Amino acid sequence: MKNRSKRINPYLTDIGTVVFVLLSVVLTITFFNFIGCKGRSGKSAGPNLLLITIEGLRGDIAGPKVPKPMEMPVLDRIWKEGKVLTRFIVASPTRTSSLASMFTGLYPMRHGVRNDRADQLPEDVTTLAEALRKAGWRTGAVVSNVDTVTASGLAQGFDYYDDSFIPPVDEIGLPRRRWAPVTKANNVTTRAITWIKTVATDKEKAPWFLWVEYSDALPPRNPPPPFSYLYPKDSYSAELSFVDANLGVLLAKVKDMGLADNTLLVITSAHGLPLGEHGESITSIFAYFNTVSVPAVFVFPGNVPPNREESKILRSVDLTPTIMGLMDLSPPKRIDGKDISKVIRGDANCEEETAYVENMYLKFWFDWRPVRSIIAGNLHYLDIDPPELYDIKNDPKEENNIADRLMADTERMKNEMNILLERTKRGKSAGEDTVESEVEAKLKRLGYLPDSIKKTGTMAHLSKGKIIAFVTMIRSIIEERKERKPAQSVENFRKIIEKYPDSPYVSYLLAAALMKSGSTGEEIEKLLGRALAGGSRYIRAAAMVKLARLSVTGKQLIEAENLLKLSARLVPNNPAIYNELGRVYVEQRLDLEAEKAFRKSIEIEPKFYKARFRLAVLYANERERNPAAMQELVKVLEYNPDFIPAHFMIAKIAAEFYRNKEQARKHLKKVIELNPEGAAAEEAQILLEKLEIP
Repeated sequence: MKNRSKRINPYLTDIGTVVFVLLSVVLTITFFNFIGCKGRSGKSAGPNLLLITIEGLRGDIAGPKVPKPMEMPVLDRIWKEGKVLTRFIVASPTRTSSLASMFTGLYPMRHGVRNDRADQLPEDVTTLAEALRKAGWRTGAVVSNVDTVTASGLAQGFDYYDDSFIPPVDEIGLPRRRWAPVTKANNVTTRAITWIKTVATDKEKAPWFLWVEYSDALPPRNPPPPFSYLYPKDSYSAELSFVDANLGVLLAKVKDMGLADNTLLVITSAHGLPLGEHGESITSIFAYFNTVSVPAVFVFPGNVPPNREESKILRSVDLTPTIMGLMDLSPPKRIDGKDISKVIRGDANCEEETAYVENMYLKFWFDWRPVRSIIAGNLHYLDIDPPELYDIKNDPKEENNIADRLMADTERMKNEMNILLERTKRGKSAGEDTVESEVEAKLKRLGYLPDSIKKTGTMAHLSKGKIIAFVTMIRSIIEERKERKPAQSVENFRKIIEKYPDSPYVSYLLAAALMKSGSTGEEIEKLLGRALAGGSRYIRAAAMVKLARLSVTGKQLIEAENLLKLSARLVPNNPAIYNELGRVYVEQRLDLEAEKAFRKSIEIEPKFYKARFRLAVLYANERERNPAAMQELVKVLEYNPDFIPAHFMIAKIAAEFYRNKEQARKHLKKVIELNPEGAAAEEAQILLEKLEIP
């Protein structure tokens, strides 16, 4: 189980933030001036590694030697203190997939993480953290957004993985949820410093590796003052300046503890960020240069010469083998990346690489075609219809498609991409195809894919402009549905499905909206049947969860169980599926199986509080297990302090099992405070009176 620190105050005061900024700039200006140029100390123990990813850091805006709309004095200083790669190409503009490639040296088709919040990094893939831990390093991470929680699989190899400030979510990956708030940079910095202090002062004295993730530049942005005042109309710049200030505090603390001499510092990003270019305003759905090209800097006193820059195309899959090369360690075998540590050290000339990029978002959710691209030299080829080719040296914003003018280059790059795809086919793909075929066969036996249900067509016929409009429309409704009545969402999805009847995703979304409005009719089954017939495995898994809920309503518990087991085969790392399966087992009075299902849900995502609550309810049915129930309920409130059922249940256990009237009173009062007009408040008031608690 991962270590968890106690919560701290998540916000700085305005005055505190101003002082924070001033100190960070002053301290960091001197950060590397005092560390000298001597070689690594304690070489036998190995150097420390501080890897920082600033998500959304675009190479064309925040990189070195480019005009910036924001002040970033700390990063401006760091660019000069090491070797900077100005065109560092990530393997995917989607976060989890990109980070998985950075940490494994594998392209997405080989490590298997191609859909954020739905795919989990397989345990048989070796990560940077696993390799370093095996070599004797202590490993820690402080992450900051929902795509990098424990369920992503990125925690592999880390002794300490802190995602405790990331707000819990009700469902993960089925389908992709709305944007969730991120952990602010000041909290990330504080927790990172706390971990470094812990490992730097313990008796073991082993080297350490810490990954620190800043996500403030991602939407929804909410920059604190004074940065919000400095950039009132540019939240992206405000957030990056805020991150820069925090970066200064972190690095100054490393220097103050005397660790800078023997620490390899690497700063990069999992991806860039669209800011309105190519019709992309929130996240990348394609793979344009502004979303896949990021800066990367390596600072290692006495090992990496300062003030050096490399503008040739290099790849994020090279990150892990290069870091290990700089630390005099052997990288994992059979990976796609290669060790360019000699280039970073200045001992060898840089050979330009050909970089492959993919974005499967449109394929998996909108039944469009997969977006793949390849970058070589100054040419960027996007394999969409029609194909696009850009001269990124003379047209960095990619405004002029030259595919028709340079047809030979377009064809050559397409062939290069196909050769790379053939060479890097993932060995497990055949097995995955077998699973999908087996699931489809079982669905037919259960009667969910009859010949009468027409398989939905593909959305691949839509032009790029139309798919952008389609995605924007869907995202808008999903973002607004929490503020709207369910009937309004139903009406909106009906309008869309009239225009796009071939979309399995829209069929699923309309069915989900109808269920939320209270409907349980035949229309929902037909819509979910269409989602099953034509959807990706992710949409199919989501549809089966909804069908299982309908089956539970109809008391068809065995059918619900079968559907959920099939859903788990398609998406085995989704905690919501196992939570639903546990509920079905409870209905069947199979308590042991229910407990296993709830525990599996929590194992995948410890912060999935709904499964913890249901596990607590199960425990509370046996008096001797009330203490275990109380432990789970305390965890539930740690992740969701306003979850009324948990407060009510703690009050009952406190009153009836522990005879602790004061604790019962506290939680019953909280129930009434949270929803004074609700039925739970009435029950709480009755229990207060029954216990004669004033």
